[in-house]
Amino acid sequence: MSLEDIRTVEDNAAAADLICRVIAKLTADPNTRIHASGAGGRKDYENISNCSDAAIWSGQDKLPHLLVSEDFKQHPDFYYIPKEPKKLEVRDRQGNLVKTVSTANAKIYLAEISFIRVSGILTNWLARTSTTSYSDLVKQAQEELDLLENKEDLNINFKNKSVSVGELAAILTERELFIYALLAKFRKNNWGEAGCLCFNDFTPEKIENLFSEISQARDELQTTADVSNSRFGFIKDLLCDTNKPDKTNRESLRETFSQVMAKIKKKFQDVRLSESCLPTNVGVRGVPIYKIDFPAELMTQLIDCLI
Repeated sequence: MSLEDIRTVEDNAAAADLICRVIAKLTADPNTRIHASGAGGRKDYENISNCSDAAIWSGQDKLPHLLVSEDFKQHPDFYYIPKEPKKLEVRDRQGNLVKTVSTANAKIYLAEISFIRVSGILTNWLARTSTTSYSDLVKQAQEELDLLENKEDLNINFKNKSVSVGELAAILTERELFIYALLAKFRKNNWGEAGCLCFNDFTPEKIENLFSEISQARDELQTTADVSNSRFGFIKDLLCDTNKPDKTNRESLRETFSQVMAKIKKKFQDVRLSESCLPTNVGVRGVPIYKIDFPAELMTQLIDCLI
C-alpha cells in the first residue's frame, strides 16, 4: 500500500501495520542486530515503532538516541562533525546574529535508551502469524500480560477432557489429552531437562502411571492391560514404541507427537488460550524436545491424582 501522506484513520492503521511488519521481518533473523534511533519523524509513529520494538525485539537489539551540543542540535547547517572545522552562525528567531561557533567544539553522544522487552511472551505467536498487524500485536501482548498479572491456574479435567485457563477452555480427544497431560507432568514435576520431554525420558512406566491416574479420576479403575476399545488404542501403540530396543521407535513417536501437537495448537488457538499453554518443540532438527512454558507454580488445579 502506497501512501502520499497520513491523513485518515485508515492511513494511520496502515502505517502502523507497515512499521510493525518491517520490524518483525528484520528481527526474524537471529543473526541480525538492529540499531534504531529514537529521534526524528512524527511523534506518533516514533511511539508505534518503540512499542513494536518492545514487543518484538530480542535482547541483542538496541535503541540509541543521539545527543548533540546545545549550539548545534537545531542548527540548520549542522549534520555531523566535519573533518575540517567550520564556523557556523547562531541566530535568534528574528534572524539576528547571536554568536559564531566552531564545529570543533561540537559534541555528539550516543545514549542507549533502556526499555522493557516483552518479546518472550509473543515468540510463538509471531512465528505462526502470517500478517503482523500492530493492533493484533498489542492485543495479543496485552492478553498475555493480563494472564500473568491475574495468575490464572491451568486446569486439566480428565472427566470432560478439557484444558482451561480462567474462562477459556479447549476440548481434546483422549490421545490429545493424554499427551498434553504427560507434558504437564514433566513441567510441573521438573522431569527430564528443565521440565522438557524428550523421547529418551518417555518410558512405559510413565505411560502406565498416567493412564492409571486418568482411570482413577474417572472411577474406571483400568490398567493398560485392560485397554481394548478404540478410544485408548493409542496407549498400546505408545507402549509398543517405547519398548522397542532400537531407535526406530523414535520415528513413530516423532510422527505421533507432531500430529498431536498440531491438533492441540489449533484447538488452543481457536479458543484463544494463552501462548504459554501451547506445547512447543524446543529441540534441534531431528531431536524433538517438547515443553509447556506455562508457569509450573500455576499448575495447581490439575486433577489431584495427576500431580
